[in-house]
Order: sequence, then structure tokens, then C-alpha cells
Amino acid sequence: MTSNNARDLVQWLHDYLVTNRDTVPVEVTSAALGWLGDRAFLLPGAMLTSGGDVAPVTFAPSDAGSKQHAGAFVQFGTLDGWRAAIAPVERYERVQLAVYASFAAPLLDVLNCPTFIVDFAGPTSGGKTSTLRIAGSVWGQSDPAQHPTITSTFQSTRVYRERMAALANGLPLLFDETTQAAKAGDVQSF
Repeated sequence: MTSNNARDLVQWLHDYLVTNRDTVPVEVTSAALGWLGDRAFLLPGAMLTSGGDVAPVTFAPSDAGSKQHAGAFVQFGTLDGWRAAIAPVERYERVQLAVYASFAAPLLDVLNCPTFIVDFAGPTSGGKTSTLRIAGSVWGQSDPAQHPTITSTFQSTRVYRERMAALANGLPLLFDETTQAAKAGDVQSF
């Protein structure tokens, strides 16, 4: 397609769609996860609605990186199994805070609340990464040793972090190792 034939091609596509309106299948897709307006919440392979007349929407990632990251938002095991697995964190208030913050992410839009950041800082081997993984387990595969994972590090590029933010509309962004940011202002600017 060039500027010389663009108008003709657009007209041809329009005419094709009008002529074949009843035979060409139509599918509504979204390149983002999370909230789609105020009545549907999209996860890979599932769309949650408030009921009523909501057209089904399928997740269609815009690139391979989005597809890979979205693939970590998966359900495995059972709710009872997950509850049993995280039961020991009941005595650790900071870990509980991380889990609550993870659950709160989709509620921010519903409650008309601003976005917030929870940052755990402290010495090495203090449980920060484990806390992040437990918070991420609310939504899927959060072990950074397995791929895909919903956890990332600040060793990633600014473009990657921005793409993940665009992908996760109402889902938590889980970044570890802020000390690995390439530039001193990367964490604050993000």
C-alpha cells in the first residue's frame, strides 16, 4: 500500500466488509488485560462480567513480549490449596500487606482510587523477593525461575516497563530489585 493506492484499498476493504457482513466472522479483541470499560475484566482465557449484555472479548496480544507476560496470569491448583500454601504468612504483617495490595489492584478503578506503590526495602535476604512472589501468586505464576512469570526486575528497559503497564489495566505490576535499575531516576520516574 502506498499513498498512491491507499484510498482505493481502503474503499475495497470497506466494500468487502459491507458485502460480506453476514458471512465474515467478527471477533472483539483487546491487546490489554484487566478492565474493559466498567463492566468487564479480561484475563487470558477468561472474561469476567457484571452480567447483562456484554459482548465476549478475546485477549489478542500486540507483540510476543505481551503474549509471554500475559501467559503468566494463569490459574493452577485450587483456591483451598493456595490458602493452605500461604497460611504461614498470617504472622507476617508485611507479607499480608503485599497480598492485600495485590488483591486491591483491580478494585482501584471500581472505588475511584488513585494508583499506589508498595515498596519493600531492606537488607539482602530479608524476604523481599519471597514477599513479592507470594503477592504475585494471587494472579498466577510468580516464580522468576520459571517462565513466563508475572514478576519482573528493574533490570528491564523503560520501554518494557511501560508496555507491561499498558498491558495490565487493573492488574498489579510486580517489580523486584530496584537496585538493578540502569539509571538512578528509573524507579522514581516509573
